[in-house]
Amino acid sequence: MGNLKGKAINSLKWKYMERISAQAVTFIVTLVLARLLSPSDYGVVAIILVFINLAYVFVQGGFNTALIQKKTADNLDFSTVLYFSLFVSAILYAILFFLAPLISNFYNQNDLIIYIRVLSIILFIYAYNSVQVAYVTKQLNFKILFKTNFISNIISGLIGIICAYLGLRTWSLIIQQILCQILICIFLQLRIDWRPTFEFSITKLKKLFSFGGRILASNLLVTFFLNIRSLLIGKFYDSKSLAFFDKGKQFPQTLMDSINGTIQTVMLPIYSKEQDDVNELKKMVRRSVQLSCYTTFPMMIGLAITSDSLIKIFLTDKWMQCVPFLQIFAICYMFNPLQTIPSAAIKALGKSKLILRLEIIRKTIELILLIISIRISTLAVAISALVSIIISCIISLIPNSRIIKYSYKEQIIDILKPLIISAIMAIAVYYIKYIFTNLIIRLIVQIIAGILIYIAISAVTKNEIYLYIINLIKQKIKNNKITDEKL
Repeated sequence: MGNLKGKAINSLKWKYMERISAQAVTFIVTLVLARLLSPSDYGVVAIILVFINLAYVFVQGGFNTALIQKKTADNLDFSTVLYFSLFVSAILYAILFFLAPLISNFYNQNDLIIYIRVLSIILFIYAYNSVQVAYVTKQLNFKILFKTNFISNIISGLIGIICAYLGLRTWSLIIQQILCQILICIFLQLRIDWRPTFEFSITKLKKLFSFGGRILASNLLVTFFLNIRSLLIGKFYDSKSLAFFDKGKQFPQTLMDSINGTIQTVMLPIYSKEQDDVNELKKMVRRSVQLSCYTTFPMMIGLAITSDSLIKIFLTDKWMQCVPFLQIFAICYMFNPLQTIPSAAIKALGKSKLILRLEIIRKTIELILLIISIRISTLAVAISALVSIIISCIISLIPNSRIIKYSYKEQIIDILKPLIISAIMAIAVYYIKYIFTNLIIRLIVQIIAGILIYIAISAVTKNEIYLYIINLIKQKIKNNKITDEKL
């Protein structure tokens, strides 16, 4: 168990570095592109990505997760999934190719035809990359992912900026997206020892599909509802309104992916190794939830409080209409760990049928709220997303308690502790804006004050997770000193 814990911590370190570095590069590139491009340019790409993201779920098909979850996955499993994913990609590309004129007419934008047909090529790259990532994840070798993603994001980002500067507008975003995925595939292939072989097994595919099929349905529901708002806003309103909606969602989503996505990606293979010991699994899940809530709550609340300054400084006044969306989605994404982390553990236990049932219930509620809000305003759509995620978190308490023995009391306590500290911090940070008029100085002071206040309250109250993190840091420093002394 000690060795597994060490692997988990080391994997989390590298996965955090990979996520944070990739998101940092993406953030900087986005800032530059947002200044060079118009909201309408972003809105066009947002519409296309709705269809690409939905198609990607079919390409990945839940087999990526099935490969990670399966203890005895061999090269035949990986090769089988690869060729099946490429076959599905070809079918989906053909569908999108021929549907492009209909989609273009639906949104009254003729340029969408060529954009869809070109960007859809990325599905083939996704198919190959999903198997590569499954292999690396199963090996817990996140150091490779860190290096390949970091370099790929920098190169593709620079090319995207050059294209935007040259006046390629929407094409600059499309080129950046495709190039980034191509580079990731190339660099990963140079670093890992897995190579596809010319073999395929229907039997293996059926076995993987028994688990992955339900994950596919579950992921499809999640992805569909993540994107359906953009799809409907693009139809009922315009590409500019969609750009403000998506850009407001992008900031908290980027931060959330850096933390919650890291924990979920790393912990699924770790949970799978402990799937025969529910008590140990529950301890790991609870610690993951505590860590995620402790780190994400103050960031998301802080992001909501400082949103107006952030947008004015980094995106300029032309993007100010995305501020309320940023504030709402910051609170939305704050609650994500309460669903995704226990869900990863339930997947590791092989309860894919339960995951699918839960998603059907959640998405039914989400759809009802969306239907009510879409005709009101884009802001009402964002508020409906917040209401639906709060309801989903309440629903998740039940299977967490029954399946992994994570009691209602424990779940509520783990949520309330960082929430209370974050709320106190938020009040102090909010009133700082009345002291400083200069936007940059105000933002810097708010960030520094928020961090110091959060740490101070954690230290004074002897918060368990704060002490846990401090002990980890001390242990790391101690280990480094011992290593230096030996050298």
